[in-house]
Amino acid sequence: MATSFPKPPGPQGRRPPTIMHSAGIAVQIGTVPPVITRQGRFKWPVRFRLASAAPQDGWIIQKITATTCTFVQRKEDEVEGRFEVWDGQQWLPRLDPAVQYWEAWQVRKDTDVVDHGNRLTDYDDEYEQEGTANSRGLVKVEGWAKFYLGNLPGNFLRPHPRTRALALMSTDMRPVFWSETGATKHDLMIRWSPDGATCITYSPGKGGPYKA
Repeated sequence: MATSFPKPPGPQGRRPPTIMHSAGIAVQIGTVPPVITRQGRFKWPVRFRLASAAPQDGWIIQKITATTCTFVQRKEDEVEGRFEVWDGQQWLPRLDPAVQYWEAWQVRKDTDVVDHGNRLTDYDDEYEQEGTANSRGLVKVEGWAKFYLGNLPGNFLRPHPRTRALALMSTDMRPVFWSETGATKHDLMIRWSPDGATCITYSPGKGGPYKA
């Protein structure tokens, strides 16, 4: 179904600038261990909850910075250095350029959880990737989640053509009010090899070697 966006109000269709304010309420992230299968395929669903009820409507905004590298295992690629770099001790994946954006979930006044409307969902956010046969690589995702009061600026769109937030409101432009100070970290790093050996760390949580 096509989605249309209303023309923003204001002179010449421009929406007045929006300044949101930090509520000083911590975002808590409830997690289960990531579900990992072979060849770099994983899913990590989480729930957000505020440390106390919102005094007015607002949004949990999460900054995402992600880097990835996936390639089919071939020894000659390693030797030629087309997909890996030598750091003096080990071969490391040559990462693609970092992707950065901000995504948002609405929280209503006097509640402490995300408002999904009439939709039933088992999670609020999910880091995931499909696997690639006979591959190895690395995925690193860094997240900073913080609760702000007020309405989102007009450059948050759903869907947004330049982010990976899918059905969430998101933007690839840093909001003028954004600060990582007081934000809750939401990080994942996974490295895998063709034999199924995987090393994964995540926060909130723990990490270590894993065999799929």
